[in-house]
Amino acid sequence: MTLRSIVSTLLCALLVFVFSSSLNAGENVAIHLWEPVVLTFEGPEASETAHTFRNYRIDVSFRHGDRQVTAPGYFAADGDAANSGADSGNKWRVKFTPDATGEWSYKVSFREGPDIAISTDPKAGKAVKPIDGKSGTFEVLPTSVEAEGFFAKGQLRYVGEHYLQHQGTGEWFVKAGAGSPEDFLGYAGFDGTYDRGSNLPDDALGEDGLHNYAPHINDWREGDPTWGDGRGKGIIGALNYLAEKGCNTIYNVLITLNGDADTTWPWVDPIEYDEGKAPDFKYKRTKYKNLDVYDVSKLDQWDIVFSHMDRLGINHDTYLTENENTALLNGDQLGFETKLYFREMAARFSYHLSWRWNIGEEPHDVRPPEMSEWMAYLQTINIYNHPVGHHCSGKRELRYDVYDPQLGKDYMDAAFLQINEDYHLETLKYVTASREAGKKWVVPIDEPNRILPGNDDMARESFWKVMMAGGEGLGVYVAYQLSDYTDITIEDFRRMESVWEVLKHGVDFFQIPEINRELPKLTTQNELIRNGYCFADRGNTYIVWTKHAAAVDLDLSDVEGTYSVKWYDPINGGGLQTTENTEVKGGKPVYFGTPPTGHNEWIVVVQRVD
Repeated sequence: MTLRSIVSTLLCALLVFVFSSSLNAGENVAIHLWEPVVLTFEGPEASETAHTFRNYRIDVSFRHGDRQVTAPGYFAADGDAANSGADSGNKWRVKFTPDATGEWSYKVSFREGPDIAISTDPKAGKAVKPIDGKSGTFEVLPTSVEAEGFFAKGQLRYVGEHYLQHQGTGEWFVKAGAGSPEDFLGYAGFDGTYDRGSNLPDDALGEDGLHNYAPHINDWREGDPTWGDGRGKGIIGALNYLAEKGCNTIYNVLITLNGDADTTWPWVDPIEYDEGKAPDFKYKRTKYKNLDVYDVSKLDQWDIVFSHMDRLGINHDTYLTENENTALLNGDQLGFETKLYFREMAARFSYHLSWRWNIGEEPHDVRPPEMSEWMAYLQTINIYNHPVGHHCSGKRELRYDVYDPQLGKDYMDAAFLQINEDYHLETLKYVTASREAGKKWVVPIDEPNRILPGNDDMARESFWKVMMAGGEGLGVYVAYQLSDYTDITIEDFRRMESVWEVLKHGVDFFQIPEINRELPKLTTQNELIRNGYCFADRGNTYIVWTKHAAAVDLDLSDVEGTYSVKWYDPINGGGLQTTENTEVKGGKPVYFGTPPTGHNEWIVVVQRVD
């Protein structure tokens, strides 16, 4: 097929699989804010080989007024690989999410040369004509009134606070949801996906050792995406169910090669080196020689799932590596293959409305000096201000060794915690320490101690301990106690339904506008209260969590004014409630009176009204 006069097709989509529109020469296409712009070019014929991924570099610079950002692009095979399974073709693609209304322009850079993919020299190699230098425009309209999920709220970004912020509405993000299975993408419906022999038992998944999410096929709805011959209903249905139950985050590891579940990787089928031929890295974990050849159709299928998450309002708790493979590519060094991996993931997925640059789960093989280089590099390709950080060991002594040296550093935005000790105190440590070091971290607990079906009280207490320390939220980890329901074998999320319900009540509370807008101002001030926890902006807003509501008081001795008193039920949810005691005055310790109903666990909201 010959190049058209503009050499490109502009696909403007709310979700790529729902709607597309061509842009011919001289035309100006309009999209709504937070919808992705997808530019697809007809260029050199290529296939899934190292040459394709190493020796071509396509970038597009987007300009709005006097501001310019450059988005990386990627090889897209035939342009429809998710459905066709193609591993060759002449389509090259760039995805970009505009963050402002009005006219945008773009200009293409397409270069070819040895290992040019990660070069930062704009003139490296030679131009791929006639695509290199092509340009165009498009119009961005205000957010669509029909927008759903994150499309209605805007992209989540790190803005220097302890919470990510939706760039459309300004809402601060608090998360709670599924922290298992870690190999959520080890799904039988994806191309090139199979069980290589997991480190931990996965018999509950059946003979293939893969997720099918069969209990959730009926949760798929007409109009939801599929690919190929109708594949994807199980995983899409699982996401539908989780969103319906209020879960707004899910944990997934992009590489589980050699790990607990050896089912997930972004490349074509890994090929082992001949005996004695593997590179001698400091941490010799790799034995594969083709980890620079990416599986285009599989990654396009992942992208369909990620786009559905955007529409549902589910955050990507994405982990780039796992403990067993953090050093898989170049040992602990920031080598070519590691940079190429980061670039490919940025090009294909970072345009999403919620994305995290999490180096990996328990990345012990990369020590702080090398980790700092990895995170600093990610920041150079982080055009959307997604949070950059890493996970840790559950052991305090190992956690402190890797996090403490990063405090105050520009390149680190988040500490994705695993904690075996007191959730409140350990979360508070890094919320406080990062603030005092001059660079506030987003601090969720992504991996708490196990929370199993029916552990509602444990889930609720875990969530509130994190939140009252200034943390971002909680991912629910199930560990390996139940043989048929582990961190690598979950198929039916309904078994956790009562847990999802209590966590939804917590997230709902922090989405109440008069609470949400105050979040960045609040700090832990437990000294102001007996029998509970206090999260406050002294003299303005106080949030109290207590299991002794009939015997709780708050010290307002050092502030003046009149304050409203409202109650929230963390067990049953609902809106803010009032009792006969609707106001208190500052200048002394205050007692709130009897809570609205008989149980004693309540959230009390005290806010200044004069």
